[in-house]
Amino acid sequence: MADQAFDNTRRHVLRAAAATLAAQALGLRAEELQDLDKVRASGVLKVALYKDNAPYSDGAGEQMSGLDVALAQGLAREMGLRPQLLPFDAGENVNDDLRNMVWRGHYLGYGPADVMLHVPADKFLMRQNPQVLLFAPYARETLVVFHDREKLPRVQGGEDLAGFDVGVERGTGAASILLGYQGGLLRDRVKIFTGGIEAAQATISG
Repeated sequence: MADQAFDNTRRHVLRAAAATLAAQALGLRAEELQDLDKVRASGVLKVALYKDNAPYSDGAGEQMSGLDVALAQGLAREMGLRPQLLPFDAGENVNDDLRNMVWRGHYLGYGPADVMLHVPADKFLMRQNPQVLLFAPYARETLVVFHDREKLPRVQGGEDLAGFDVGVERGTGAASILLGYQGGLLRDRVKIFTGGIEAAQATISG
């Protein structure tokens, strides 16, 4: 009987803890619930996606495809809404993208979206953008530095890149990291390319 009582108590504690965590994870402020109600009432889920961001989101118009496109469609389907994709060109940094595509809208009248995909789940970025809610990371990217070992024998930290031109793919976490590293130590030497292949080709050509 004592063991059974212990098991029942343990299950009760575990259930209570799980409920608390779920409430924290899913808990939304009143204004956020109102926003969600507005989205449901519209019948459309507007999703911001980066252009030229294969394999996540690439292509033009209705032909756009990729992992993020499939995720946007699946999210809308689960909510019983019609997906409306809002592809956009990456800005200088993710802060600009969040401002233009989520909480304010672009000055050209494009957006804002209800959801934006492929945003780094970064605590520093969260503190910089209190107007948005960053949640549910769904992919992990690894930063790889491709370099000429005769010019730059090794890279163990950002300081090793100081004084060198650094090519980076537009709209990536790597771009945000390099542009903001140590308060902009590398910013003047960071060159933004449409894709990683173009950045690598530029490195090879010098």
